[in-house]
Amino acid sequence: TAQGNPQGGFEAASREPSRGTFTPLSPMASLRGFLVCTIATLLLPSISDAFIVTHLRAAGSPARLRRCPTSNPLALRPGAATLRAGAPSRWTTWLGMAGGDTDLDELEKEAEEAIDLAEKLWEEALDARTEADKLSSEAELAASQSQDKSQSAAETVENMTTFSLKSVAQGREAVNLSVEAVSALTRAQEALMKAEELEAKAEQALARSEEILERLAELEGDLESDEDKK
Repeated sequence: TAQGNPQGGFEAASREPSRGTFTPLSPMASLRGFLVCTIATLLLPSISDAFIVTHLRAAGSPARLRRCPTSNPLALRPGAATLRAGAPSRWTTWLGMAGGDTDLDELEKEAEEAIDLAEKLWEEALDARTEADKLSSEAELAASQSQDKSQSAAETVENMTTFSLKSVAQGREAVNLSVEAVSALTRAQEALMKAEELEAKAEQALARSEEILERLAELEGDLESDEDKK
């Protein structure tokens, strides 16, 4: 027969050397050993949860969101601010010079739509990262509380001389907190993945708008060249 100890190990019960038989444990000692070993197993998951949460927060903090230095991630893009504001752009002037070319008009519209989409996706990505950070904090708190409850329950069981439902309740509470921490951690990871996906889409939309703006700049050069010839 083996008896549990607070460190999660096992020690053989005493036995009489002359007869080589084990001394039976009392029911109270068996129950105490079982409870100590059960509660001790809660400590490692709680510590692991806290460790994972700490690193998740470092990776998913909104401060690490890949944005331009300004509040408007598109402000540094040539021509983007004018298109985004909806003001008459120089492209419109050139459209008039070109006699209202439909292709140019469509390009300007497509560029503005791409810029709007990129801004929208960046905002959604920021919201997702903020949510991930909030959930990470909740997971960290629950994991810490679970660890404290587990340690308290283990100490209670070790020191008790009679059976008490208090130790069982503490163990159950520790388990519930650990489950809560894992749930919050999972949702934080999902929010972080969503943010990264939105950022990738925003980058694609931004790249598309830049391609269009470059094309419009080339057309500008062609139109000005034609005007010089006239």
